[in-house]
Amino acid sequence: MNTGQWGPTFGGRHKMRHRTRPAIGTGRLPAVAAATLLVLAAWAGAETSDPYEILDAHYRALGGLELLKGERTIHLEADLQVAGLTGTLRHWERRPDRSRTEVDLGVFAQTTGDDAEKAWALDANGKLSFERDPNALARREVAVRLAQFDHLDPDSEIFTVTLQGLERVEGVDCHVVRIESSPDGTVRDWYIGADDLLLWKSVETRTDGGQIILFSDYRDVDGVLHAFRQDMEILPVGQQQTVSVTMLETNVEIDPSLFEPPASETRDYEFTDGGDFVEIPFRFIERHLFLPVVIDCRESLWVLDTGASMSVIDRSFAESLGLNVSGTIKGEGAGNVVEVAFTTLPAFGIDGVEFSEQQVAVIDIAPLFTRTSDLEVVGILGYDFLSRFVTRVDYANETLTLYEPSAFRYDGPGAVLDAPLSGNLFGVEATVDGVHSGRWMLDLGAGGMTFHAPYAREHGLAEREGIYAVG
Repeated sequence: MNTGQWGPTFGGRHKMRHRTRPAIGTGRLPAVAAATLLVLAAWAGAETSDPYEILDAHYRALGGLELLKGERTIHLEADLQVAGLTGTLRHWERRPDRSRTEVDLGVFAQTTGDDAEKAWALDANGKLSFERDPNALARREVAVRLAQFDHLDPDSEIFTVTLQGLERVEGVDCHVVRIESSPDGTVRDWYIGADDLLLWKSVETRTDGGQIILFSDYRDVDGVLHAFRQDMEILPVGQQQTVSVTMLETNVEIDPSLFEPPASETRDYEFTDGGDFVEIPFRFIERHLFLPVVIDCRESLWVLDTGASMSVIDRSFAESLGLNVSGTIKGEGAGNVVEVAFTTLPAFGIDGVEFSEQQVAVIDIAPLFTRTSDLEVVGILGYDFLSRFVTRVDYANETLTLYEPSAFRYDGPGAVLDAPLSGNLFGVEATVDGVHSGRWMLDLGAGGMTFHAPYAREHGLAEREGIYAVG
């Protein structure tokens, strides 16, 4: 069961863990338990090197492909723990290609969905966005094919299934079945119990990260076993998540409109002169863009950074404003794992545009700037801020222009580039030295150009003469 994904740059994907025996109850043996015993009896002592046989036995142990394919809809509710935060998760899906997930952690909330035509997300501040990242769209396609059990076809054009051997997971001997999918380049290792044929662990590796999930507390729902607990580690940040299902029902009626994106979104800003754009002077220092932000009549310096999926305020500055800071999770920032909390930023202004209160992340960012300069920087305006506008950055004149998207029309001599979003970053095709071609991430908060280190080592770029810099 895939319960979707959530989170700012510090987020991840849900699934469920721990190893307990199936909670099948007492008294009269449920049909799924009887079927599982038959599978185990047929499997006992069997030795096979065929991963498809293992997958087939695994699905029979869960209740059989006929019943699994018969689960056309799923609705579940769960308790959610993310690092030091606790909250709830609600999930609906109409297989194979419609879903909706609502996460509420108190200090942070997000809703994601897919109406079979497009995947969408509604962030903590009510901003609606649509998935356009080619890698994410490829994973979306593969998820549909997995839900249709296409990986069980040895002649599949996109799935390659192999047996990696036998490993122990919390004392249980498990067959390791690897499922690779070509469209998204993802490798999935499923650890299936050699005796009970249940899935106890999965390891998913992608080019942009991965996850480790431990499954447990299997329970019978209308003849099919479901893991009612999943414990996950998000890689590479090491963030821990636990989903404990409190209610799960299948083949229930679900209103199709639930999967559709909201018809309208919250407008949380206005141009103070009543127009449809504003020009804002910025300071360009140390290859970064800094803007004056006014909160409670106090002006402070904030950096503009598309690399931050959520705007950030410095912890000490937030406390000086008397803001209530709560919650702690792990996130990625400045190439490192950082501790992230959350707060509600009161209404603020930026030279011609006023914002209502916003949910923002809280990180100790001021020391990052004071170590290398004398700038007192107390916040980051991230993708959630920039995505509300068409944004023009004029480096030569140090001017930032924010346009109302519905009113913007471009008629200049510039070139238009295909730049799909990967998360909150644009990706553009580029070629270096006429040889090294690929997609580069475009980040306003980056101070220079950077090769992915494994690629640089593989192609001898790390050995070339370079320029040393301090940062």
